[in-house]
Amino acid sequence: MPKNAHGPRHGAGHKKPAPAAPTSDDTSYIVFSNSKGDPKKKSKPADDAANTAMADKTKAKDTAAGVETPPADAPKKPDTRTLIGGASWTGKLPMNLLSEHCQKQRWEKPEYTMSKTSEGFSSAAVLKSKNLKTQETTSLPPFHLPPGCKQLAAQPTAVEARHFAATYALFRVCNMRDIHMMLPPNYRDLWKGDFADIKAEDVKEGRGWMYEADPFQAKRERDEAHALMEKRRAEHQKQKAKESSQPAVPGGVPGQSSGKSGNLMRGWNKAPKIEMGKRIRKDVETLIRRKGVWNPHGVTISTAYRNQVVEELVTLGFRRSHIEEAAGICKDREEILEWLLIHVPEDDLPSWSLPEGYVAGISMASGDLRREAKVERLATAGYAVELCEEMLDAAGGDEALAAGALQKRLLGAESGDVTPSDVSSLRIANGTTDDSEAWNEEQEVLVSIYGDSQTSSENP
Repeated sequence: MPKNAHGPRHGAGHKKPAPAAPTSDDTSYIVFSNSKGDPKKKSKPADDAANTAMADKTKAKDTAAGVETPPADAPKKPDTRTLIGGASWTGKLPMNLLSEHCQKQRWEKPEYTMSKTSEGFSSAAVLKSKNLKTQETTSLPPFHLPPGCKQLAAQPTAVEARHFAATYALFRVCNMRDIHMMLPPNYRDLWKGDFADIKAEDVKEGRGWMYEADPFQAKRERDEAHALMEKRRAEHQKQKAKESSQPAVPGGVPGQSSGKSGNLMRGWNKAPKIEMGKRIRKDVETLIRRKGVWNPHGVTISTAYRNQVVEELVTLGFRRSHIEEAAGICKDREEILEWLLIHVPEDDLPSWSLPEGYVAGISMASGDLRREAKVERLATAGYAVELCEEMLDAAGGDEALAAGALQKRLLGAESGDVTPSDVSSLRIANGTTDDSEAWNEEQEVLVSIYGDSQTSSENP
């Protein structure tokens, strides 16, 4: 084999061409030199002209857009901390303090409104709270200053307006704490000065709820109070409409006659009212019935006046027969009305004379079935249930005595005049003569069977 059969590797067999000598027009090279005598190259005039044209073009664009180019020696704008707190302030800013407070209270991040007026920028903080269970977000109205103090909110820049709004919002929810000690000097003076005066005026006008520590709880309480007030107003309107639809009552309003149009129930609605239990009320009514004196001087009303009163009271819901009976006893319209309210049974009284929700003739079961059966039997004759109960109680539970008392009262006697001796001879017939003979025969059979151990008794 020949020696070195393979050609040279890595291009060893190819020689690099010698670099061409630079010409005078070639400028694509760099010369490194430590010689102090070599002169530095200067930029070409064409490059200077291009840079000048570019600067003029940029300046023209800024002028057309309304952007003022600050001069080279103009002072730098202060940052937010310097603008709000001053050059030496190192503490927290109002917006940061409000955000931290909202975070501690588990409220949402505060938001800010912004408006520009002729006096400057004005902003207001908006607080929100989210219910973690229902995911419902409650948003409070923006915290604006009162109309007479709006000039305080006007600030020269939007940043200052936001920090002013944050300071006022902090005062609304933290005025009972000393957070003002953490504020910059200007806002600290507002806290102890103008804001304190605004709060004092609001509290004086009854708006102290605006400065509660939890504004969301205060809002809920106010909403509930407003709903309750609306409900009461609706009930009042309903009651007023109900009163206007009710018939006029004689003597309701002094100085007005019942013949005139309008509602006269207002006089009765404003009259004193006494709530009594059923038993006490019955005792009082019984006392008035027995001891009350009607028409003590025996005044007799004219026929025309009597007919007028009868017609008026009939329109109120009373029965004509009851009114005519009262007119024969009493001396005028007022006394006739009082007599009817006392003596007429509840079942026959008009609805307006009874308490609201009261149902006449309906009572809770007493548990004494025997007494209830007696009252029911007495009432089947046409007597009022209330009167039957009264007579049965007065008779000590004796149904016969109570029936006699009712009958005697029906004939004109007073219930207080009925005594047990008046009805001791009363008996309730249980049979005829044939029944008596059957009873005697049965007695004789029993005597024949049992002998002397059996004694006869009188036929009941």
